[in-house]
Amino acid sequence: MNSIEHDRNRAKPLGAVPPSAGAGGSEGAQSAADRAASSRRTEARISPSAVADMIIARYGAGRSLHDLARSASTSGQSARRQEISLQIRKAAECLYPLAQMIRAYGLGLSVIAAANMSITAKVGGGRRLWAYAATGDDMPLAGKIITPRAIWFQVTPDRVGGYARKELSGFHGILMAPPGTGYETICRAGPCVCAGCWRQIAAQARDIELIAPHPIIETIMRSIDALRAIERDVTKASNQERARVRQAQSVAILQHLQASLAHAQQSVAARTALGRFLADTLDKWPMLTLFLDNGALQPENGFVEQLLERLSWRDRWIFSWHPNAHLWSATIFTILETCAANGADGRSYLAAALEMLQSSNSGEIGEWALPWHFAANNKSSATR
Repeated sequence: MNSIEHDRNRAKPLGAVPPSAGAGGSEGAQSAADRAASSRRTEARISPSAVADMIIARYGAGRSLHDLARSASTSGQSARRQEISLQIRKAAECLYPLAQMIRAYGLGLSVIAAANMSITAKVGGGRRLWAYAATGDDMPLAGKIITPRAIWFQVTPDRVGGYARKELSGFHGILMAPPGTGYETICRAGPCVCAGCWRQIAAQARDIELIAPHPIIETIMRSIDALRAIERDVTKASNQERARVRQAQSVAILQHLQASLAHAQQSVAARTALGRFLADTLDKWPMLTLFLDNGALQPENGFVEQLLERLSWRDRWIFSWHPNAHLWSATIFTILETCAANGADGRSYLAAALEMLQSSNSGEIGEWALPWHFAANNKSSATR
């Protein structure tokens, strides 16, 4: 295949990859050199589709390398754990430019939700897993309106806020992130705007109810539940339709809640836990209501936080089995989760991307290679 044209109008979209090459003959007694040569020939025969299967099994289903090697042996293949590991590592390094392209595209979108979580790795001490989910404006693609979503990850040794500031240094939109992790300084120092999160307000309200029960807590929780019900109804709607529904239904709920908070504040001592909570919530009101006019912005950051919980507990060995394991894991999770968020089949996309990158002499890729373009061209369902 010739070098891929950067002009996406002339480039061929990612598609199906050729079927795997046939397996070689049986091996007899061999010397160490013969076995090494046979291993190299086996490695060369592994197709992008087979490598994609390995990645999905390892990172999507959480199966161990030993389990994959046993399955290969049961089916008559001669894949050792070291060979499977090497193929996944090479694939991750090959896919790295594509993951960086997803990240660069995400930094140019209008909304980013961010969060991070501690990982107690099996070896090599702790790690910090960071996730960024960017959402853009609606755009026409393949005869329909889509909303591109870019999700990317990084793994760091600790929780220093400098990682977030560096990662989001080129972002100029709306940022939703948990407080106390360095994200606020990004909004104060740069052109970003911080959005409030109703999930955090609900968590604080539940904590306050344990020490200072008050009728206003029930009002807050009922209002948040009503907002969540509205958001469930417009999950698959376009940004424009979502904003329209929020103006028609959510605005009235929040106006009533704001008035209730202000009224309750008059009868609660300012220095109590409840008084500080009410004052803080009212101070954050402009940030908490940003989502009403922006369909790309969600009222809660639950998606990113739940995503981190799922990945961090799936297999902690993934982040620490090699000095560069965190880079490979971040690359693969970036591609798989972006595919899932855009309705693209992760396995098919991996196979097509590996075929494209391995066949390209220049390694140039265009916007047409991003997962939402692949999903629109192949009409496949999302898998992880």
